[in-house]
Amino acid sequence: MALLISTVSQDVEISDLGIEIIHPTVNREISLEFTAIELKESSDLTTAITTGLLTASDGTSQILANEYDPDLVLLDDLDIEEITSDLITQSGHEVLNTLAHDIIENSYDEISYNSNRTVSSMVSWDSSDKNTKIREESYTYSTASTKQVVSILTIQYNENGIEVNRLLETLNYDGNTISSITREKI
Repeated sequence: MALLISTVSQDVEISDLGIEIIHPTVNREISLEFTAIELKESSDLTTAITTGLLTASDGTSQILANEYDPDLVLLDDLDIEEITSDLITQSGHEVLNTLAHDIIENSYDEISYNSNRTVSSMVSWDSSDKNTKIREESYTYSTASTKQVVSILTIQYNENGIEVNRLLETLNYDGNTISSITREKI
C-alpha cells in the first residue's frame, strides 16, 4: 500500500528516518523511500501524522489522524522476506503466542515405556519416516508404586532437527492431585 504524506503548515522533522519534510509538500510517496518496516517503526512519523503536522493518504483516500495505525496501514507492504529477516528471529519468535503450534503441526509420535508400564518418553517426528525430530519429552516419576510424574523435560528441535530449547516442568502434588506446575526454560 502506498503511503503519501503532505505538510499542513510548517516543515516537519522525522528524526528517526533522518529526513525533514519541507512545507509545502503535497503527496510525497514516502513508501517509495523507506521499507514498510522502517515506516512502521518510525515513532516520529506516527507522531507527526497523529498530531496533525502531516496528513496521510493511501493514494485513494485520506487516512484520518486518529485512525492512523502503522501496523495496519503498512501491512500490505510487508513481504515474507522482510518479516523473516527483520521480525521473526529465534528470540522474537519466543515472545509470540505459540499456544497453537503443538496442535497444528503434522507429526508422528513415538512412545516408549518403562518396565512398570509407565511412559518414559514421547518423541514427535515430522513423519512416520522419522527423518526430523520435532520434540522430545522425558518423564520422571516419584516412585514406581505411586506412578506420579514429578518432572517433564521437553526438548524442542528446529526444522533441521537441531536442539534449540529445553523446558523443565516440575509437578507438585497435594496427595494424589497435581496442585501446581512450575515451568523453567533451561
